[in-house]
Amino acid sequence: LGADRGLCSGQTITLDAGNPGATYLWSTGSTTQSILVSAPGNYSVDVTDACGITSDQISIFNGAMTVNTGPDLSICSGASATLTATGANSYSWNTGQTSSSITVTPSANTTYTVIGTNIFNCTASDQIEVTVNNAPIAEIVSISGSTTYCDNNPSILTANQAAGLTYAWARNGVLIPNTNIISYLPLQSGQYAVVTTNTFGCSSTSIPVNITVLSTPQATITPSGNVTLCSGSNLQLDGNT
Repeated sequence: LGADRGLCSGQTITLDAGNPGATYLWSTGSTTQSILVSAPGNYSVDVTDACGITSDQISIFNGAMTVNTGPDLSICSGASATLTATGANSYSWNTGQTSSSITVTPSANTTYTVIGTNIFNCTASDQIEVTVNNAPIAEIVSISGSTTYCDNNPSILTANQAAGLTYAWARNGVLIPNTNIISYLPLQSGQYAVVTTNTFGCSSTSIPVNITVLSTPQATITPSGNVTLCSGSNLQLDGNT
């Protein structure tokens, strides 16, 4: 009957006892030389010929399998995703790769298929769709005044508005905490940009705007002498900044 083997899903196996002209008695009750089996189990046969009775048995294992690539994925444009298949001993992806895990960087929505094979040479397949989401627009659309101003009269930077966007402002490439607002008042010199994030978690950073903040001068009046004057007297006052 040969070596033990596996039965793939939907498959049948022919077991042949050989020895044409002999009589046969299978564990299934069949008396033919060969039988067709479609279920896992242990099968045995007694073969009787002129020399006597010989017996053999074989185990048929359940080789049915499933391959799983997990749930569909959503990524941002330009990002990569790692796809991992489980449940088999070897794999073949429609990308041509043969490892259990592959890294892909699709530019558009793409469906990936993998075929897995187990030790019994049974196969199964699964698919996973990777959806590619575009990043939002990030732009400083208006500045309420000059990009150079005194610290007591700041200009307002305003970002583009779109449904579902969240905002974060950055100075010199460093995010400023608690700035999920569409408009921002820079109080320090530096390069300011806005980072917008959409509902898919994709982000974009605007072209930075260079802001120069000047300190407001403090005026000081210095008298040249006693500030208590007699009628008809003069006092010189000097103004300094």
